Amino acid sequence: LMPAFNAAKYISYSIDSVLNQTFQNFELLVYNDGSSDATLSILENYAKSDSRIRIIDSKINQGLTAGRNILYNAAKNNLIVWLDSDDIAYPNRIEKQILFLKNYPEFAGVSCWARVIDRENSPSGQFFKNYINNEHLKAVSLFVNYFVVSGMTMYKTVIPEPGFNPVFSPAEDYDMFVRIMQKNKLGILHEVLIDYRVHSNNLTATQSDKMQNAVLGIQKYQLERLGLNITHEQAKLHYDISFNSRISLKVAEEWLNEIKIANKDYKEYNQQSLEFILSHRWVKVFEQNDHFSDILKCVTSDIFKFNAHTLFLILKKLIKL
Repeated sequence: LMPAFNAAKYISYSIDSVLNQTFQNFELLVYNDGSSDATLSILENYAKSDSRIRIIDSKINQGLTAGRNILYNAAKNNLIVWLDSDDIAYPNRIEKQILFLKNYPEFAGVSCWARVIDRENSPSGQFFKNYINNEHLKAVSLFVNYFVVSGMTMYKTVIPEPGFNPVFSPAEDYDMFVRIMQKNKLGILHEVLIDYRVHSNNLTATQSDKMQNAVLGIQKYQLERLGLNITHEQAKLHYDISFNSRISLKVAEEWLNEIKIANKDYKEYNQQSLEFILSHRWVKVFEQNDHFSDILKCVTSDIFKFNAHTLFLILKKLIKL
């Protein structure tokens, strides 16, 4: 499923990457969202030469969130593969993700790591990678979204109503994955299977304030499911912990403990998994502080859990100090 708006410069790269997949039994469904450039004519030329390509054309621009909803509702198959019209799928991307879902039927979808490229197709040297095990992805989503939507292969039947929610645009994918994981498992393959393009026209580049507000709303929704009455100050604190702002260790510890205690009553997350993630965020807070003495506060806190992950983060910080 490929949403497209004024994508003439890049969409051929995206379509070619789909047509060159090792897995060939698919329909490529592209939604043209009222483009004013040559996007539609490019799509029509592709469709003439390959019957697997189906175009949904809108004469007006409805936005990315509406486009995602139109696409998944129009998909004929239950298994759907997302790829945005400026990104590139590696040849074995679909094959590997289908194999994962076949081998692990308890999962409703799986994403992957991504390499970041620029407007000229050159690698930036950056990657979207994480080393969190799949069992912890629901808990880590209380803080951050590790799923790359353009790398997601999933079953459309697990998408809850009302689909992608425009209230949380341009983070509608984050909201969607959070709601799916209330009843289903999602995973991430620890392998780079797509190139993710970052350029000046990206929604994430042009709507940073709107993105922050959307993320704040999604985080607040999850915290309220723990029975917490979230003030504006608490929402901002949680956001700052999530995105590695410098925060008082005492303030952060109190807040993370509050989440830990609340979950024991509401059981929204597996407690062991949540405590693993709370420890991970706690060490991340410690990383933003420059005092060597803070290490004692970090490792003696009830939030801290000793494991290979936290040990690596602490050693990395100590080397910098």
